[in-house]
Amino acid sequence: MDQRLRTALAMPVAKSLALIVVTAGLVAAEPVRAQSVCPSLDGEWTGTISGRLVGKLTMSINNCAARWVLPDGRINYCNYSGNRPTLEYACSLGSRGTVAVQGRKLTIRNTYTGDNYVISVTKR
Repeated sequence: MDQRLRTALAMPVAKSLALIVVTAGLVAAEPVRAQSVCPSLDGEWTGTISGRLVGKLTMSINNCAARWVLPDGRINYCNYSGNRPTLEYACSLGSRGTVAVQGRKLTIRNTYTGDNYVISVTKR
């Protein structure tokens, strides 16, 4: 068998093996990615909101259900959903967006409803 024929036959095999390795890696990583972060969020959080509203904000979270006390005194009830690495939220006052979890810190952006504020809170 000449070299060109061996190379031509080897290429599909190499591509198939690479696909199998990549697919196996994704399947193995799935349980880690699907872990809920809700239990680690439970508790009291304090921080600030900047943008359309500005000031101090407090938040209590229990099983991915949150109660935000806004700088103007209004209460906003929110639900977090999703899995790592990105959570989403929807609130009683109409805002929806994303939640980035970085250890004991959350960064919340209303990316789906105006993109006009950012909340940064730290767990007490």
